[in-house]
Amino acid sequence: MIKKNILFVCSGNVFRSMSAKYCLENFCKLNNIKNISCDSAGINVGKNKQFIKEEVKQELLKLGININSHKPKNVSEINLNKFDLIIAMGYNHKKFLKDKFNIDSVLFNKVCYDVNYPVYDNNEVLSYHKGFVGALYNVQIVKYISKSIPFFTKNYINFLK
Repeated sequence: MIKKNILFVCSGNVFRSMSAKYCLENFCKLNNIKNISCDSAGINVGKNKQFIKEEVKQELLKLGININSHKPKNVSEINLNKFDLIIAMGYNHKKFLKDKFNIDSVLFNKVCYDVNYPVYDNNEVLSYHKGFVGALYNVQIVKYISKSIPFFTKNYINFLK
């Protein structure tokens, strides 16, 4: 079986796309799936230096995933043509990939659940919800991504180039 290369894209490559990459790798390892290879990148890594939040590291660690060696990388640093499927975590990532590289991508939730809805970053929901706690949201999103990966592996083939 031919290995398929998947790229997850978000803003800083320190939260959503990174979590999806490591959750998918972990799921594949645990389920002996050998035909998927994946990576992650951000659309603005380096512009505003971002760090992986401690609660994200800890939640991934609870899943048996150690991300201490993760180095955020920018989309422009990698060969996008080597990927069979590019996953955008948000509408802005999808638009950026199309505008800057003429690359089509699909939203994570479209692959998992057949809905055109983004996985929002905590700063995107912060302004809408009074009393919002970013750290709790981050933990919930890591859990959400992890629980979505089985659906992703079941459906991604329908979105390959």
